[in-house]
Amino acid sequence: MFASFARSLAAGTVVALALTSFPPVARAQEVTIRINGQALYLNPGPIERAGRVFVPLRGIFERLGATVVYAAGTINATKASTTVSLHIGNTQATVNGQPQMLDVAPFIVGATTYVPLRFIAQSLGADVGYDSSTRVVAIAVSGALPPRPPPPPMPPPNPPPMRAVNLQAQQPAPGAEIRDRFRLIAAEFTRSVQPGSVRVWLDGNNITSRCGISSTAFSYKPPAPLDYGSHTVQVIGRARDGAPLDRSWSFRVVREATPVIQLTIYQPPANAPVGRTFTVSGNTLPNANVMVTAGASPSSSGQFSGSTVAGAKGNFKLTVTLNTLIGQQAVTVRIKATDPVSSQSTETILRLRLNQ
Repeated sequence: MFASFARSLAAGTVVALALTSFPPVARAQEVTIRINGQALYLNPGPIERAGRVFVPLRGIFERLGATVVYAAGTINATKASTTVSLHIGNTQATVNGQPQMLDVAPFIVGATTYVPLRFIAQSLGADVGYDSSTRVVAIAVSGALPPRPPPPPMPPPNPPPMRAVNLQAQQPAPGAEIRDRFRLIAAEFTRSVQPGSVRVWLDGNNITSRCGISSTAFSYKPPAPLDYGSHTVQVIGRARDGAPLDRSWSFRVVREATPVIQLTIYQPPANAPVGRTFTVSGNTLPNANVMVTAGASPSSSGQFSGSTVAGAKGNFKLTVTLNTLIGQQAVTVRIKATDPVSSQSTETILRLRLNQ
């Protein structure tokens, strides 16, 4: 064992001379390290200090087939029957308990501990050679671990996601209730689109060919009245950069609220005395049909029947002439107003005193 160690020490002297001949201005990353012909990739890489090449301790020990324990500034590595011990900041080392002197002590940079490559490799039984023309350190060792594969290339960064196109300023507004059955349907795009890519559906029917479409908006004027109820508009397409457009909204068409028909009688007032001829006037729904009948009792209407149409403001007037009966003292007048659109109607009954 002592003869083997002596041979290793002699070889180390040769390699030391070679390594100390590195140009003092050379950077460590210019030095290539090969173990059994395979490049040694280290991260972080080697550092050159005082003409010596230093490497991260775990990278080199594990690559040379040794186990390493590092604690409290002391590095202990073991390979088979060989034990190497070093101390951070101390040039005193031991190999199998025998003291050895280092030219430069191990040191720490950031979170990485660096050890001298030549000393470690030779102490673990490796042969070390150096080619100054190519700046390659060649290490030959038996029992070394297989080389680490080169780090994979960094994947290219993901492209930023494309911003989808939305709709704004929709007409009618989403969820709106409208009464205009010919209401314009339109919307603006939040981004410029390819007009030729835009398709528009109304309640599942493709209305694209009847729409006005630009890069910023679309519009559609119904040629026929929209049905009452819910309607859904869907718009698809693409922005100029290929970003998708697929949006929809709904609205409702509701019937016009039926106006409540009212009837107000101006003349004659209830229980007023009237002659055989008198005038009935009042106000109701504009353009309503007004029917007036009169009779001797509430169930009778045989003494008069006539009609008129309320004016634009709802006013109406009708002259009543009665066929009275002998001894008749009262007359019942029934006024009925009817909306010609909705057929809604209302009526008022007047009980009047009759003067003969």
